[in-house]
Amino acid sequence: MKRFLMLTALTVCGGFAVADTVSASITHYSFPVNIALELKRVDTSQVDALVESRMGVPSGVKLYFESSDDMRVEPASATIDRLTSASPGKFRLKVTGTGRPTDASGSWIRLRAVYLPDYNALIKAVSDLKAYPDDGERQRLIDIAARNKASHAVYTDAARLDIEPKNAPRRTP
Repeated sequence: MKRFLMLTALTVCGGFAVADTVSASITHYSFPVNIALELKRVDTSQVDALVESRMGVPSGVKLYFESSDDMRVEPASATIDRLTSASPGKFRLKVTGTGRPTDASGSWIRLRAVYLPDYNALIKAVSDLKAYPDDGERQRLIDIAARNKASHAVYTDAARLDIEPKNAPRRTP
């Protein structure tokens, strides 16, 4: 029994050593960022939302402004037909209390964007041999982007702003 346990332990540990060696040689690339989302608190009753293009010209951008149960955000949504780097989307949100308690994660506001990426710009970016030198990984990203383009797949990104209570002590880093 003791030999069996020892052999099992060596096999498991040896398997991890082999797995680490193999995984260390595998390269995985991710797609570049398409849009940037930001929420900034102006004061207790206002938040600014900013949406910027980082890759090409995303289209059909649907924005959803959501919040915890203790707050209401207006407007609840907005749309941008074409988002260019020259004209980012800027929105001033009105924040009011609802009188309901916060949820388990406290008070928060979320900006969620659903959009059609500029697939031509995305494919061009991931085709760059300097930025994506691994042929197999580069081709994998090109293939994914081409399939998504053919199916008109939309992307979703989100940003969240946690709101501290008025009388809460400030946290120092």
